[in-house]
Amino acid sequence: MAKVRATHGLHTVSASLDPRRSSLGRSGSTPLSTISPVLSRTVKDVSTLPMTQSLSREVTAKPSSFNRMKQVVSAFKPNTVSALGSAGGMKLDKAAINRYVLATGAQFGIMAATLALINSVITLPPYVVGLMFLFLSVRSRVFSVMDNSRPDLKDVELRKTPSWIPPPITFPIVWSIIAILRAAASAVVYKTMGYSLISAPLLAMLLHLSIGDTWNTINNVEKRLGTAVPGVITVLASVIFVDMLYFKASATAGLILAPSVAWLSVATVLIAEIYRLNNPGDGSEPLYPVEGRAKANWRIPLTSWTK
Repeated sequence: MAKVRATHGLHTVSASLDPRRSSLGRSGSTPLSTISPVLSRTVKDVSTLPMTQSLSREVTAKPSSFNRMKQVVSAFKPNTVSALGSAGGMKLDKAAINRYVLATGAQFGIMAATLALINSVITLPPYVVGLMFLFLSVRSRVFSVMDNSRPDLKDVELRKTPSWIPPPITFPIVWSIIAILRAAASAVVYKTMGYSLISAPLLAMLLHLSIGDTWNTINNVEKRLGTAVPGVITVLASVIFVDMLYFKASATAGLILAPSVAWLSVATVLIAEIYRLNNPGDGSEPLYPVEGRAKANWRIPLTSWTK
């Protein structure tokens, strides 16, 4: 009976509000007092429907669900980043992005200036240049203006990892091999480019190492798992660029460096998978830096050799 009354009431109101079916659209219109009882009875009938009562209980019992829905909807408004920040309390840390760019540029500039100074004073034999790039591959972070400390094993053990992750002993072995390959390839490029330390391929290698050290700050010092994902993609893109330039200078150098590209490709997938497994899923760990998180300390280059 409730359905019949509700439907009848709705038709009555529709007819009363439609100028083509009501005297409201003609001169001598029906007073508002004639419509009010009908409208009141219709609202009352609709409110007694089971579906209406169930929806009312749902809204009352679960207000948080509707709040989350509002947050999701607001996230797709114009200026998505700002909307996300206001909805979930996550504001883009523009200062952090500026720090990363500044630190990377400063480290690259210091290393490039050092090589330029050496290049202006003496012509080094290729094997010395190889040893120089071996050192840079292992300790380029000493030139950084930010803390690039390597990860604490306790922190690493707390993170969930995929089942296919290599054993811990694999990483120092592989990175040592990569360092040797970088050194050998750089020595070949140095000789090919006329015994000059200032060439596009070698400078690109310095930039790649600088980007990698900044990524270490993001992932291991500041522990921004989300930001580490686009960060490691940038590291991968930079080594691909380096290998292209090495190939252009010398096919031998490009082939020697190729395993570095393969290893960083695996590392990129691994970092993305670790983020997926450890992401709380509540928006608190986005793929960009947010305000209110730990910040790495600035430091004077060449003052820390052990971390």
